[in-house]
Amino acid sequence: VIPPLPPTDLMYLAAIAESCGFEAKIKDYSQGGDFIKELKEFQPHFLVVNIATPTFISDMDWVRKAKEALPGLCTIVKGAPFLTYNANAIYENTFLDYVIIGEAEFTLRDILNGVPNNEILGICYRENFQAEKTEKRPFIENLDSLPFPARHLVNNSIYTRPDNGKVQAVIKVARGCPFHCFFCLLFCRKPADHTPALRIQPHICLRICALSDHFTILCEATDKAVFVPTEILDQFFQLLLTFLQIIQIFCVF
Repeated sequence: VIPPLPPTDLMYLAAIAESCGFEAKIKDYSQGGDFIKELKEFQPHFLVVNIATPTFISDMDWVRKAKEALPGLCTIVKGAPFLTYNANAIYENTFLDYVIIGEAEFTLRDILNGVPNNEILGICYRENFQAEKTEKRPFIENLDSLPFPARHLVNNSIYTRPDNGKVQAVIKVARGCPFHCFFCLLFCRKPADHTPALRIQPHICLRICALSDHFTILCEATDKAVFVPTEILDQFFQLLLTFLQIIQIFCVF
């Protein structure tokens, strides 16, 4: 059983929203809370919801309730189900305004900046009672172009390891998967060679430093999906030591 992890993807999206001049708020309702009450208090212009496959029906129902509570709210959903269920999702669910397909950060930036819908890559939206789908957005090859996740918006203390009870955090160092399991919904970043995108090593160190500056936690670098050459790991850890004098690292390969 995977323990609850900090919503890193929403932290990246919140950082995008802040860079566009919006006040952002992150709430993980899998850990409790009164969604509708807090929604009415905050009165957001946009609601971005990460939809998970196992909880798809429940998640979508809460988006519907949010739209009923605030009819002027712009509802945006993202997640693995929408890799295939996208145009139909817009057509069948009138409470949805946007479905984001694929990586969401720069797509959300375009939506918040008011780019015309037909010029935004990687979305489905409704126009004249019809579902419209734009061209696929290219993968983000330079992951270091993304802002640091908005960790200040999350109560990280509620995410603890089940084995020792210590507070945990997540630093994502790669996207994509080199494998092509037939049962997995994850689409490969580069289907031709299944090569994932990696962060540049100095930026990984900077992210660990930023995390250490704000939270008293054990920093853990985990990577279960990517084979990293030994020489790259050696370079990374040598560089890491120049950033941090004392750090505990637990790696799972």
